[in-house]
Amino acid sequence: MGELYEVDVLEWSEHQARLLRQHVAGERTNEAPDWANIIEEVESVGRSQLHAVEVLLLQAREGVALVASGISRLLAHMGITASTDAAPSGPVRMAKVPSLNYFVYAPDPGLLEPAVELGDAMRTGQLCGALHFVDNPARAPVPCHFKTDGFVICKRHFGRAERGDCVAHLAFGA
Repeated sequence: MGELYEVDVLEWSEHQARLLRQHVAGERTNEAPDWANIIEEVESVGRSQLHAVEVLLLQAREGVALVASGISRLLAHMGITASTDAAPSGPVRMAKVPSLNYFVYAPDPGLLEPAVELGDAMRTGQLCGALHFVDNPARAPVPCHFKTDGFVICKRHFGRAERGDCVAHLAFGA
């Protein structure tokens, strides 16, 4: 049964699930579960879930810091609070978005894993992110690429995207 694991992991997993259900129900079978690969898959799921939580925590922390810094600067600018040491995250730039080629849209529904950060300078064809398919883990992720040069002014964070959702867009300027 280990060879099925190498050829078709979905069929292997369904077969292993049947064997485990029979085992739990006390039914006798002529075939033992593929314990080595089952253990490997359970460990892999745990590592994958831990990585997903780490990514989300990092993004949440970065997002909260960005919002807190912006609010502090806004309140100081309006004279509501004393001036703050919070410096803008970068220089102010004038930018233009002259066409729809500066936008990247999700070609399919899936879980978006962004590959860029705000302000990154991008070239035509560079990876914007990848869509993963949680309802079909055997399906390869679909990459999303930029259609023109520019710098990232907006990006969708790690999370669900529907077909046609804007996942990032670029601008150009000084």
